[in-house]
Amino acid sequence: MINSRSPSFFKVLIGDFATKLRIPTAFLKNFNGFLPKICILKSISDKTWQVTMDKNDEGYFFNRGWSKFVKYHGLEYGDFLLFWFRDNSKFEVVIYGRTACEKDIDFKCEGRPTKKRRNPSCARQTHNSHDKIKREVKEEMCAGVDCILPTLPSFVKILQDYQRFDIAIPKVFARVTGLTDKRRIVVKDSQGNVWPVHLRNVKGAQLYLSTGWSKYWAAKGLAAGDKCLFQYIQGSGNVLSVQILSKGAGR
Repeated sequence: MINSRSPSFFKVLIGDFATKLRIPTAFLKNFNGFLPKICILKSISDKTWQVTMDKNDEGYFFNRGWSKFVKYHGLEYGDFLLFWFRDNSKFEVVIYGRTACEKDIDFKCEGRPTKKRRNPSCARQTHNSHDKIKREVKEEMCAGVDCILPTLPSFVKILQDYQRFDIAIPKVFARVTGLTDKRRIVVKDSQGNVWPVHLRNVKGAQLYLSTGWSKYWAAKGLAAGDKCLFQYIQGSGNVLSVQILSKGAGR
């Protein structure tokens, strides 16, 4: 079972990510000297993939089986992946697009999922497109969004009007923090002000910030297009820090 102190690492998809993915050398210590030959990856779809962990002169990589994971999730150049280490050889994988929000993937189909594509796939992008994406990824990281994610259990949302009364919490985030078993949480802003908020669990499948969330929305003057960072504060009991990273266009 994973918890908020589970080791993690992140990768921004660049280079030859479609066939293999390098595991950070500093992360290998978490295997306690017993490097598995097979790792299990689990995404928000609840499906699992077996991938080999192979070594070459550059280090250790997710190799055979990784391309199937990439294809199923429609991963693209510049996507941001967060890997939470469960135990021995299992990982929970959270997938973010270049907007810093979780990737919009539809898992209704048993085969490869359908999803809204805002950009052409990596295979069809030109060299200039790759350079543009690299700059965007670098700017996003310099803004402190991607860099913050591995430190604490976190997620980023670009707000929509319909989210003023309740807002969905990513499933992996809810599992990692143990919020699925809770009914209330305290939302805290960067000035230390707090709002008690109810958690609504819909059929055990999706958790929402519900009653009380609209008071935070109104107090902070939120609007569609605003980008917010949600962080679970470890050791605080039951506190969710919400920071406004940027205001929507035209505000």
